[in-house]
Amino acid sequence: MIYLYEPISKVTFEISLQIKKYLPALSNLRVKNIDKVDDGTKIVNFESTMHIPAYLVAFVVGEIRFIKNFDGTRYRAYAIPGN
Repeated sequence: MIYLYEPISKVTFEISLQIKKYLPALSNLRVKNIDKVDDGTKIVNFESTMHIPAYLVAFVVGEIRFIKNFDGTRYRAYAIPGN
């Protein structure tokens, strides 16, 4: 696999996901807004990225749960239920 680090290989991403309304959507981007749709879905719109290579874009949609901790550093750890 070839990885391109040249500025020309970097682009801006604008990601929107239309998913079932009860599912969470995660990304390494911040959520800009969520639009509710009448068919039982929602559209999750994420903030635009800076110029980055495509391999740095990530998102997850599914029946996932999280645990969180506030001991100095705030974080969440996600997993599928039962794990």
